[in-house]
Amino acid sequence: MLGTKQLQTDSDRRELKSHGSYQFPVYVDCKKLSSYERSAFNWHWHPEIELTLFLEGGMIYQVNDKTYHVREGQGLFCNTNALHAGYMQDNEDCRYVSITFHPRMVYGFEGSLIQREFADPILRNLAVGSRLFTGKEAWEREILADMKTIFEEMEQEKETSPLLIQECILRIWRNLFESGISGNPENEAAAEGRDVERIRQVLDYLHGHYAEHITLEQIAGQMNLCRSESCRFFKKYMKQSVFEYLQNYRIEKSIALLSEERYSITEVALLCGFASPAYFAKIFKAQMKCTPMNYRKLCRARGGQEMEEAEETVPTEAGR
Repeated sequence: MLGTKQLQTDSDRRELKSHGSYQFPVYVDCKKLSSYERSAFNWHWHPEIELTLFLEGGMIYQVNDKTYHVREGQGLFCNTNALHAGYMQDNEDCRYVSITFHPRMVYGFEGSLIQREFADPILRNLAVGSRLFTGKEAWEREILADMKTIFEEMEQEKETSPLLIQECILRIWRNLFESGISGNPENEAAAEGRDVERIRQVLDYLHGHYAEHITLEQIAGQMNLCRSESCRFFKKYMKQSVFEYLQNYRIEKSIALLSEERYSITEVALLCGFASPAYFAKIFKAQMKCTPMNYRKLCRARGGQEMEEAEETVPTEAGR
């Protein structure tokens, strides 16, 4: 089954979606993994902190070099600017709540004591990408309860909801800080930070050159490693080979082009870096379970249905 949306990012994989307003930089959304194309949200990052509460089912959730098999009732902290992605596990759907907020919801204003002593030790530690909340510890249960409260308050939109939401965010942060999340040894944190930055550099290169022929030598040059070490390093972090990732990214870019009518199937294949339309069709069918042409037909049908539904909501002259 085809999802109805894709995660929108820029060329650096920074998510483009607004995460609240300047006046109240908090965004809460209840989602299903199946609502995305290919039932997955691909690698991206954003400067906001993200908390995820898993309501039903489970998924494979990756943050930087860590992979979590999350389940119903659990929660996850994803730090500012951390690379993350989520996929179905055993074709099981997942319903979850995503809570994103700007770090200033914690520290208030630049240069504050709260920022220096309690926020920056976590925010600026590149080794602190994520933390799973299973509910086994009392402080984890408090965090999960506060995440649920944030979701409920955002839905109810009571006059005092913003106050209670900020109170929950501050209590979550205090529990995180007291859990020792920022306590990585300095040399270990620096090494992990370099690794994350190295992965970002190679992803930037792949995203900027996916339409071209890319060699292992070029990728290794981005990492300043030999070919074999660059392949091992990439697979350790991304849980797939460089060219598996590149194929997936090319298919992702082709989906947007196929939904339009400007390009032929052959043109889409070449624009997305495939050597031939036949190879593109083979990879596309393996991933999407249909041919590029059939996918385009489904997009047309879906677009027509959405247009009909929109027309039905337009009031007639008699109803105005």
